[in-house]
Amino acid sequence: HYPLRRQRQMCIRDSHNNDLEITLTSILKIEKFEPTPFYGIVITCKNVRKVRLVWALHNERKNFLYQLSLCAPHNLDDLFAFAHKQAQVIDSSSGWGIYSPFDEYSRQGALNSGWRISTVNEKYEVIPTYPSHIVVPSRLDDATLREVAKFRSKERLPVLAWRSMLGVALCRCSQPNVGTFQKRSPEDERYLEILAHMGEGKIYVLDARSRVNALANTHLLGKGFEKVGQNNFYKSAVLKFLNMENCHVIRNSWLKLQDLCIARSEKRYDYDASSEESLLFEDDWFYQVHLTGWFHHLCQLLKGTLEIVNIMTNEQCNVLVHCSDGWDRTPQLTSLSMILMDPYYRSIHGFQILVEKEWVSFGHRFARRHGYYWPLKESSQSPIFFQFIECVWHIFNQFPNEFEFNETFLLFIAEHLYNCVFGNFLCDSEYEKSQFDIENRTVSLWSVVNSSIKSGLQTYKNIFYKPRDITLVPLVDMRIMKLWEGYYFRWDKKVLKEHTKRNKSLIKLTSNNNKLV
Repeated sequence: HYPLRRQRQMCIRDSHNNDLEITLTSILKIEKFEPTPFYGIVITCKNVRKVRLVWALHNERKNFLYQLSLCAPHNLDDLFAFAHKQAQVIDSSSGWGIYSPFDEYSRQGALNSGWRISTVNEKYEVIPTYPSHIVVPSRLDDATLREVAKFRSKERLPVLAWRSMLGVALCRCSQPNVGTFQKRSPEDERYLEILAHMGEGKIYVLDARSRVNALANTHLLGKGFEKVGQNNFYKSAVLKFLNMENCHVIRNSWLKLQDLCIARSEKRYDYDASSEESLLFEDDWFYQVHLTGWFHHLCQLLKGTLEIVNIMTNEQCNVLVHCSDGWDRTPQLTSLSMILMDPYYRSIHGFQILVEKEWVSFGHRFARRHGYYWPLKESSQSPIFFQFIECVWHIFNQFPNEFEFNETFLLFIAEHLYNCVFGNFLCDSEYEKSQFDIENRTVSLWSVVNSSIKSGLQTYKNIFYKPRDITLVPLVDMRIMKLWEGYYFRWDKKVLKEHTKRNKSLIKLTSNNNKLV
């Protein structure tokens, strides 16, 4: 065994010369155990993986842990992606620079329809966690934008995320700084009035939080939510709460689910598959999965998404989405809504644009949420982006013909959230990304995908893809929610073998049906 200190990757070679590689950023915890007469450790990873290592001598284990401690990344420059760049031969030009705000918002028809690209944040001084170019109503000048930013948490003012071909707008921001004494901002109120009258004269403000949690932010943090209605400050706004939990609750739920999945993989080898003990274990296991609350959180997210879609498609009203700071639940809701309403984002290229725009450029805290280096607090870690990916997988299962990409594509993205091989998800903002020169020093995740497609490979393509220009409305019910076996059990050889066999059978069956047609 030997940790690679400069590359922040651990490679372990057993007595049969088999290599096991683990990037250090994917390690959640390391625990000692002593299976007499040996000395061992258990490495639990953030990607539902558990590895046991055993030594004959105590000093060997002690030396290994010491060497491992020397390799722990302490800042962004220590991450594996920078070393990986040196050994990579893939043309990275096919991955970086795929997203252009001008091209994307022009595609939506926004820039000639009452919206403009503002450079008020060109140097990241007004809104450090926002992109340098934002799309706002043409009627608002940059001086007004600066005043609005002062009234929003982390200065994250309302901006356009997406516009339908009928002109209905989906906007995003953070909570207002109203506080206990109900502070006001004439500029912020005017901004929402403009957004309302750019549509049907009414704007829906969808707060991802529960009313109770939003009130807590009002009294404890000096923030809160909009006072809406004819007799209040935001006269043309309608406020709805979506009752989604915060990142801490999501983290605890996911950790419980991970533990259960690892336990199931280990227990699977203790019983005969048809034995009574095995059946009892399986029944209890599924009940324990229900108790984690993970499916409940997925359903709440999807229900919130459908609320946005319903308002925009049926009422033709503009929507403004926010949570607390607008970088966790907000991009989940906007991204999923855009996937349901715009078939472009269901293509491989469109999905890449969506991730780069809604998550990377608008400052999802990838480093903090995934705990890439010490001393990032464990309490700030949460699988927010992965939760979005899993929801896409659930929608994909209900509409398998509407997506150009397949499950392998989603698994590829999910796998590289924690191992830091690529540079896309290393930073917490576009500003930080530019400061560390990420595009020149690392390889883009999309380079692998796009190079594969360019060479004619079908690795990430859905062979059943038959797109239609329709809005998708998935069924959201906990009773039909399935566990994503392809992800949670991808380290279990038995399940992986069964999963691969089912996929091959399905592809063969479809191929035969197409020949008959």
